[in-house]
Amino acid sequence: MKGPRLKVAIAVLAGLALVAGACGSGGGSDNSTQATVDPGIKSGVAAALGGSTTAAGSATTAPAKDPASWDEWEKLATTERAAVVQKIKDNKWGKSADGKTVTGPAGFTIDLSKCPAGWSDTEGLSDTEIKIGHTTAQSGTLADYGNIPKAMNLVYDYYAAKGAFTDSNGKNRKINLLI
Repeated sequence: MKGPRLKVAIAVLAGLALVAGACGSGGGSDNSTQATVDPGIKSGVAAALGGSTTAAGSATTAPAKDPASWDEWEKLATTERAAVVQKIKDNKWGKSADGKTVTGPAGFTIDLSKCPAGWSDTEGLSDTEIKIGHTTAQSGTLADYGNIPKAMNLVYDYYAAKGAFTDSNGKNRKINLLI
């Protein structure tokens, strides 16, 4: 998946990762470390990406040809996003109707009742914007990295004007990147 829809997908996945970090998951043990990857999550991700790696010497197919223009990239992103959204709907992933859990591939769950008091899954979201925080150096030897979020803002503004951040209810939002 490439283009504007990729950014939306990455933002959604990043949000789920933040929720998982804040609220914990429903099946882990206390002896895990940051270097440990849950085997169920790993296999679920591998399956969602088209399977595991192939053994040496096994037959592989040639990679698909990359789009040749920006319009082709955007068309590809739209097609791939639709497939991801359909997979989410078919598997009934997401927040439960009672609002107590979030489910994902390979039995991934987040128990939202374990979230800290005052936590909200709609924090920073309004009818007109999505607030995202970003930290970066703006002075000193790493100040050049402060230009990255400036470029991100330009891309977000461009795609917001094209309706890229329109939700399932038809509301188009602008990304408000707080640096």
